[in-house]
Amino acid sequence: GACHVPTASSRHSFTLAAGKQELCRLCHVQSLQTHVHKPVADGDCTGCHSPHGSDYRFFLLGDPAGGVCFRCHPAGRFQDKKHVHGPVAAGACMVCHEAHSSWRPKLLARSDENLCDLCHHEITARLQTARHPHEPALARACTTCHDPHASDHPAQLRELPRELGLSC
Repeated sequence: GACHVPTASSRHSFTLAAGKQELCRLCHVQSLQTHVHKPVADGDCTGCHSPHGSDYRFFLLGDPAGGVCFRCHPAGRFQDKKHVHGPVAAGACMVCHEAHSSWRPKLLARSDENLCDLCHHEITARLQTARHPHEPALARACTTCHDPHASDHPAQLRELPRELGLSC
């Protein structure tokens, strides 16, 4: 099916084959999970994708490895911090988040306890042999102490170490 329906070919005028929210779904059917990205839920595919062409895969409006998400999600919220998580600094949000929908809150690609292991598996391995493992780390509750995006504290800690220790 075509996106456009000609109305007067001599004037190159047309109408859309469906309303904005339904148009892309005429050809692109998705099974959405429980947590849906707002533009997807609103049928605003052109918020991230160009329907006519792009220099990027999936007709994205920007580089998926360099900040297409920052078109709507302000980078300054993270980039102004002293310690920025590598994928965040690179604009590679898809390392941790799904673009359209997820079974998990915040569109996370995996459960919290498995997500950090994708890149930080050496920490999990070290915990298995540690004589005195840190309980939140052993439970893989990383975001209890670490901000997954950015922080003004080393190792992206949410607070200074002495303040974190008192809150446990």
